[in-house]
Amino acid sequence: MERRSDESYISFVDRVSQSLADGLITYEEWSENVLDEVLYSEENLRRCYQFFSKFLDKLDKEEVKELNGNKRVQEIQKAQNDLIKERKRLQTVNSELQETYRYLGRNELLNERIVEAINNLSPIEVKRFKTSYPSVATGLCLISDLHYGSNYEVKGLFGEVVNKYSEEICRNRLWELISKIEADCMEYDDILVGCLGDVIENILRPTSLAKLRKPVVDTVIEVSELLSQWLVELHNRTGKPIKFCMVGGNHDIQRLLGEKPQFDEENYAKLILKYIELRIGVQEQIKIEPYSDACFQTLYNNNILLVHGSNDLASIIDYYEDSSNVSIDCVYAGHLHSPDSKTLSIGGNLGDKEAVRVGSICGSDTFSKKVLKSARPSAYFAIYDENGKGWTRNYYL
Repeated sequence: MERRSDESYISFVDRVSQSLADGLITYEEWSENVLDEVLYSEENLRRCYQFFSKFLDKLDKEEVKELNGNKRVQEIQKAQNDLIKERKRLQTVNSELQETYRYLGRNELLNERIVEAINNLSPIEVKRFKTSYPSVATGLCLISDLHYGSNYEVKGLFGEVVNKYSEEICRNRLWELISKIEADCMEYDDILVGCLGDVIENILRPTSLAKLRKPVVDTVIEVSELLSQWLVELHNRTGKPIKFCMVGGNHDIQRLLGEKPQFDEENYAKLILKYIELRIGVQEQIKIEPYSDACFQTLYNNNILLVHGSNDLASIIDYYEDSSNVSIDCVYAGHLHSPDSKTLSIGGNLGDKEAVRVGSICGSDTFSKKVLKSARPSAYFAIYDENGKGWTRNYYL
């Protein structure tokens, strides 16, 4: 007897056994077809057949003998599909786990590189000056949108260079800012320095790739050292104690090219701030505030909020006033690369609520040209005392 191509083994054995019952084949032939060999004598094979015949009858009653029947095939296919799904699930879990390990590995490597970079540098000398306590006036120095790592040139209508930017130009503008603050010789006892985000260029959109000349990690280390040196230089040349705050911007968030950021808290600004904190060390003259998405400070009964910002600063005030149960007199933000100031409403502690847009260190870039907006590179300075905010200036760089 021949087994059909679409016939299961047990169905074939059932057919062979039925042929023996019908007297078409012998016990030896039955054994040869079932097992491909004859194991026992004819009498023993007869007993084996009797046992196996009863077994097949039991299978018939359970309706599972025909493994190639539709019902049984469907059950087998379902089991196979369930097995495939489980394997795929395990593969996905394993892939996600491996990605987590890679992510943690990258972070550990980055942390190690930052600590190593700091340990290889000479300490920064922080001069000590006699300070006035309590202070009766505070200088508020705000910088924003350094986009460090960008390298570009924006040309005007006649091919003239409207703005050129690079790491060296960024450094020169920060040193120029100190010189201008120093030259004004305004009276205040200490300085609150705020960095309002977008410290690095990072990869926000495909045009970012054209601006970058080095890996983002190297850029983070380089700009962290620059800001550490700059803060100490600002203190050494003005002779004033400094408190430093930093908030993260949309360019500072870790992301892949063409993808939205998955976790806003994964912000390179945290690393930059930690580098500055480790680099400068514990100093009475320069104090580093913890990282925050928004920095809340009170200057002589004036509550100010430092953020990177969006197009709607009034909504930012409303959100933080409602969620944190505070009153905010002025919100300072960057993001748009253009200085601006407007009154939002009446009812502040010492006057109207105000929104101040701080200009950028980088100035107009290729994206600014695309959206038809441009502004000179600048930073912001104001003096607060018991009467509120007094002297203010946009330092154009």
